Amino acid sequence: MTRSRRFFLIAAVFALFLSGAVPAQTDEVQPLRLSLRECVTAAFAHNTEIRVDSFLPALREQDILSQEAAFDPNLSFTGRYEEASSPTNNFFDLGNFLTKAQTDPNASLSQIQNNIFDIFANPIAIDTTTASLNSAYNDPLRWGARWSSTLFIARSTSNSANAFFPESYYANLQFEYTQSFLRGFGRKTNETFITLARVNRQIDQETFRKRVQDTLLEVESAYWTLVYERQDLDVRNEALDLAQELLRLNKIRVDVGTLPPIDITQAEAGVASREEAVIVAQANIANAEDRLRRVMGLDPGSDDWNRPIEPTEDLGTVERNAVLDSEIKKALDNRTDLQQARLTLESADVTLEAQRNQLKYRLDGTAAYAFQGLAGDTNPIDVFDPNGNRRGTIPAFNSGVPDALEFIRKGRFPTWSVSLVLGIPIGNRSAEAAYTRDSLQKQQDVVQFENLKQAAIVAVGVAVRQVETDRKRIDAAEKNRVLQEKTVEAEQKKFENGLSTSFEVLQLQRDLSEARSSENAARRDYRISLANLDAVTGVLEKKLGVSLEDYESPAQQAASPAE
Repeated sequence: MTRSRRFFLIAAVFALFLSGAVPAQTDEVQPLRLSLRECVTAAFAHNTEIRVDSFLPALREQDILSQEAAFDPNLSFTGRYEEASSPTNNFFDLGNFLTKAQTDPNASLSQIQNNIFDIFANPIAIDTTTASLNSAYNDPLRWGARWSSTLFIARSTSNSANAFFPESYYANLQFEYTQSFLRGFGRKTNETFITLARVNRQIDQETFRKRVQDTLLEVESAYWTLVYERQDLDVRNEALDLAQELLRLNKIRVDVGTLPPIDITQAEAGVASREEAVIVAQANIANAEDRLRRVMGLDPGSDDWNRPIEPTEDLGTVERNAVLDSEIKKALDNRTDLQQARLTLESADVTLEAQRNQLKYRLDGTAAYAFQGLAGDTNPIDVFDPNGNRRGTIPAFNSGVPDALEFIRKGRFPTWSVSLVLGIPIGNRSAEAAYTRDSLQKQQDVVQFENLKQAAIVAVGVAVRQVETDRKRIDAAEKNRVLQEKTVEAEQKKFENGLSTSFEVLQLQRDLSEARSSENAARRDYRISLANLDAVTGVLEKKLGVSLEDYESPAQQAASPAE
């Protein structure tokens, strides 16, 4: 092999390698293939509007806890220290001075009198100190009562000659029970705000359910709209292919002289019109994809946001017999607005019952029982005979807090009391006005409930008729599409035999395209009207297999507050 031939062979192999040996890499984005069920699941978990309203029941739960806190027991401790110096008004506080004056053989009565006058001019100061600790336990009870226990312990010192214990310890244990017999009596009355908070939580739960239903309805509408737009693009492309084929045939026939040049112009106009329709259909697909992405809760910053969505389901007809009476019954049992209205009536009953209780007199009874104890330290006591001669000293006696508490343990020094307090409001106009207002409010709520029932019945009737209308539209549109196909086929044969014009063929092709689009639109609307009927009757989330109990709200995911 010569060098030149070898060179050309190597060049040929190299060119072959560059052209086909290395596969070209593509950056084509893979579509998201989604079923309706997958879209529903994603929206239920990630839709931001659902996430916002999911906080409502959790917030109401805190309101319930806040109202129940009114019946939490309370334990309190109070410590106090006090020092005081005050002039004495007790004659026996002069005992030490008088004893000294009487035992002085040189003291005359006038001297004693002068000393006493000096005391009146300059009173003796009695110095005291007190340190105390008071512990109290209070427990409000749900039937309109309250009981409490109090333990009081105090240490006191005094320089008064009249004090048996210059340093004393006092203890007191008291139990008290108070019961309301008229106003404020009964568990229902005292749990009014708890009951209202629970009802409000149920109302917010229905608000959350309504949000879920509205979102799922939007998911279905967006999904079937996207399916329709993709099928409509196929219809527009088919129409474009027919127009391009007509243009090709017209050019051939103009070249052979069997058609005038004007037919090429008409065919080109038809192609341009179909191309515009394809462009619009492509834009409609992009808009429908964005709508579905948003309602599904996709993150705009994620890669999935820019991936095209390819639905895995078509617009095939789903047979369903919607019976008006059964659908109305279903709506009356399940609609969220009616459930909320029923809960509002329940709340009005609770409020009215509480206001009726406030019209009563107040009659409260209280029973109390207490024990006391006293201990302390005494000073040494000098003992004198009748002549004033000192006979001896009684030593000091020491006792403390345990000794004072021992008296309580043994039940010494009991004290008990009972009392009744009757309160009679004069006029009581505030309570009467509140009761009248709540009574009128309940009547208004009853009328509003009836209004909502009527609106629900009308809405169900409209939804049922829409389902029936769209089902009939499918039959009519399908028949029209079949006839249009036959008409176009016949007109095409006439055109081929020179018995029709390009304009007439293009017109019938356009009619066929519109017939196919109308059939797809009828199937889309039928799917959406079925979903709307489920939403109007309040069972959409059940039909789609969504359980609100399975939803984990952001409030549940939040960390508990730091202790």
